[in-house]
Amino acid sequence: SVTRDTFPDAKPMHPLRIAAILRHIASALAYMHRTREGSTLAISHGDLYAHNILVTPPSVAPGASPEDVSVRLCDMGAATFYDTTIHEHSMQLNEVLAFGFLMDDMIRWLLPKGMYKDSEGVGEWKDLVDALIKLNMNCMEPLITVLCPNFETILEIFDNHILPPSRINYERLMLQRRKSFWGLCCI
Repeated sequence: SVTRDTFPDAKPMHPLRIAAILRHIASALAYMHRTREGSTLAISHGDLYAHNILVTPPSVAPGASPEDVSVRLCDMGAATFYDTTIHEHSMQLNEVLAFGFLMDDMIRWLLPKGMYKDSEGVGEWKDLVDALIKLNMNCMEPLITVLCPNFETILEIFDNHILPPSRINYERLMLQRRKSFWGLCCI
């Protein structure tokens, strides 16, 4: 499904935290849409929106960083196996579009006021916010196959442009990336 969420009572989030949450979700979805050796089957979540994502609260510990977040994609009730030799394009297209709507909802509702419409006020995070908005628009574009064909491409965009190693602790992110799917399995 492609649904929308609102967060009327939510407190604004740091742009780096929003990006880290979205990157974790993209990682889980890339894993699900990947075929396994000897199989042409992959998994589509089928119900991607904010109410199906669990996120740890921001840490108040000294030295904690906004990207220190644990994310779990849950509610696999609408998930389905699909044959990638027949349906890969349409199944990923629908889920990339749903991911675009999720990004849009988080950017509009959770960025501190003024950052979405005028990224000039973002200061040092302007490049990050601009990159998130650009990826968001690409995921929601009708010509999606050219701009963001799949979750592997979205992960590359996150890793090379939105959350490059120079911006965050890369080793910690890679450890969290490996844990993303395991959390998905445990829920």
